Amino acid sequence: MNLISRLLGKRTPEFHASQYWEERYSAGGSSGDGSTGRLAEFKSEYLNAKISEIGARSIIEFGCGDGEQLEMLKIERYTGLDVAASAVDRCSKKFAHDTTKSFFLYDSSAFCDRTGIFLSDISMSIDVTYHIVDEAVLRRYYEHLFRSGRKAVILYTTDFDRNEASHIRHRRPGPFLQRFSADFTLAETVPNKYPGSGHQESDATFFLYLRNA
Repeated sequence: MNLISRLLGKRTPEFHASQYWEERYSAGGSSGDGSTGRLAEFKSEYLNAKISEIGARSIIEFGCGDGEQLEMLKIERYTGLDVAASAVDRCSKKFAHDTTKSFFLYDSSAFCDRTGIFLSDISMSIDVTYHIVDEAVLRRYYEHLFRSGRKAVILYTTDFDRNEASHIRHRRPGPFLQRFSADFTLAETVPNKYPGSGHQESDATFFLYLRNA
């Protein structure tokens, strides 16, 4: 096939994560099956246990979504970031009378926190990274996630490589996180209590990284 034929051929539409989630949330959609029910309970039990063990008083979450999971979190101060303005607006309204929670719009290409404004005891990412299909964006996301954890980083994602859909691309986190090994140690991995791909099932795993002394 020559160059002209390739240029005129059928192309796969480029996927834009922020646009996808903005359209989804603005239409009244949710963060997905995992933000409620037994999966949400499983995640909350783990997160609240780690908050207590680590002695964390603050958390920053890169991908706050619809805020359903947040209602179960026990933390003194919470900062939520999201790529969708509608998600930020929804959470701001949901927790309008809660002075311990703040929400901001997140753009990985326009995020530079050299003075530690967003630094928290725990930085966490729950059900987010496999929705970031662009590798360069994912690398920036991980950079911001790990720079924001004063004591620990909690990552909840899948641990295999597979393209599932236009907005879902699974990647093992290990190869991306080797560059943080000087500052963080993988303390534990916890498999899902409800593995699978059906309703209220997930193959995501918890990864707990502790900052080195």
